[in-house]
Amino acid sequence: MGIVISLLICFLVYFGVSAALTLMVPYYQLRPGSTLPEIFLHIGWAPAYYVVAFGFLCSLSASHLGFMFPIRQLIYMMAKDGLLFPVLTRIHTGTYASIVATVIFGIIVPIMAFFFGLINLVNFRSIGSLLAYSLVAFCVLILRYQPHAMQNGGDEVQVQEENGGNEVQVQEENGGNEVERQEKNGGDEAQVQEKNRPAAEKLTLQGLFFPGSPTPTPLSGWVVYVCSSLLALLLTLLCLVLAHWPGLLSGDPGPITVVVLLLALITGITGVIWRQPQSPTPLSFKVPALPLLPLLSILMNICLLMQMTAASWAQFDIWMLIGFALYFSYGIQHVMQEFRRTNSTSVRA
Repeated sequence: MGIVISLLICFLVYFGVSAALTLMVPYYQLRPGSTLPEIFLHIGWAPAYYVVAFGFLCSLSASHLGFMFPIRQLIYMMAKDGLLFPVLTRIHTGTYASIVATVIFGIIVPIMAFFFGLINLVNFRSIGSLLAYSLVAFCVLILRYQPHAMQNGGDEVQVQEENGGNEVQVQEENGGNEVERQEKNGGDEAQVQEKNRPAAEKLTLQGLFFPGSPTPTPLSGWVVYVCSSLLALLLTLLCLVLAHWPGLLSGDPGPITVVVLLLALITGITGVIWRQPQSPTPLSFKVPALPLLPLLSILMNICLLMQMTAASWAQFDIWMLIGFALYFSYGIQHVMQEFRRTNSTSVRA
């Protein structure tokens, strides 16, 4: 709840500043970049221009510094898991900080600031943030409709590992009795298991809108997963049509028909997700208004992503290619080795 209230306050502040800007100067006279300081030049407040520009510089510097220090922890954890080079895991003995990661990324940041413009850097960071927010909303939409066993799989494995020794000891002590009991009741137990085995779920059109179980099942979780993926694709297509089809505002029937069809498909698939049972697991906080709120978040994020320039997307694509090349050439091999080593250690234990 504290996070929601903080985000609401930030929204109100941003909304108030944007409203004040457009009320002071028409929006078509605003240039991208240092919009807030230049507003005061338009209305003749030159001293306020320098004060606001200095405050803007300080806030931007503090924002980037605040982004650099937490990222070193992320780099440290990725290097510790084998995704990045081991040299990034070195920690200074006095400050307990990852000096190597801080120095390397502290050098990369000013180099990027020197070669790229401010607008491109801001857009580049905005693309990453909006994609991260969209993935979070997508995951919230999927996980709410998954079966309880899938959500608590890790906890069950941990409990089994902790109680493994006790279970083995109990089985050894009661081994003889169990063998005798199994010999006597083997046939009966097989019949009971066959009767109590749940019937295999079948996907039907009626089951999409009227599921038979009040709690999530593997089939309903799979339906939500597929429908959410289709919705992400349809929302992307809708935003592409709205942002880059010039005949839409002129009343051309072609783009209008496409938009109506996309909206009809989005509404129908959203209804399928809405009819699926949600997880009854009690949590301290749950996102309200599912599935509308996550879908609205994804839609707004994609609309903002479509407003980014081609140069910003090109920079993002280059960094993604570098990341994929590093992952597939180095990271995935070391992660799989660590995974095999951990499994072999647990098996021996």
